Amino acid sequence: MELIWFTKFLSVIKHTPLWLLVAVSIASNVFWWLSPASTVSQNLQAWIGFAALLFPLFAICRFFAERYPKPKSVRTFHLTPIENQSLIGVFKQQDGTMSTHVTAKFLVKNLTDKPLYLVKGKLVSPKISGKVRHQLVLIENPRTREYGSAYASKHYIPANGTLPIMVEIFIQGKHKKTGNRLSAILAIFDDAGNEQQVKLELLSN
Repeated sequence: MELIWFTKFLSVIKHTPLWLLVAVSIASNVFWWLSPASTVSQNLQAWIGFAALLFPLFAICRFFAERYPKPKSVRTFHLTPIENQSLIGVFKQQDGTMSTHVTAKFLVKNLTDKPLYLVKGKLVSPKISGKVRHQLVLIENPRTREYGSAYASKHYIPANGTLPIMVEIFIQGKHKKTGNRLSAILAIFDDAGNEQQVKLELLSN
């Protein structure tokens, strides 16, 4: 019951405007420091002290959140999974540990008027416990048809162009789901930190 109440309280604070948080902070502190203790009950005095302590913190946090908002991810590309070309497999390593290997293929449309460098892939779902060994994005060279990374091979997707890519993720751990097809969510990042997520089905091999 207490947890539900606290969650609702934080939800209200989250949507309370900054001016109101400041007003409550000033009022509660003025009352706390200037009002004689004998004029209010101990229970009410405790609540006023609670407000006088926490509401200034809420106001400061809200101020910085509004003053320095988190930059929004810009949609710089569009992902289309290539059907039946994405795989997930579990392999036993030489030391006896199990590792999961994900390979996914997409068509990527560059939505900008400049070259697009894709630098990292991430398995968002399902969650797999274990150390991520690598999470590469390999882009096809339209002339040679060879795949290479933006780092080593300087491969990129031309302005307003579309090219196939391949994502390879290697995790030192075993996924627990069974079946021939596994629903997954992958995230792809460009060199500016912009992220796009896509749902797809991974074939178990």
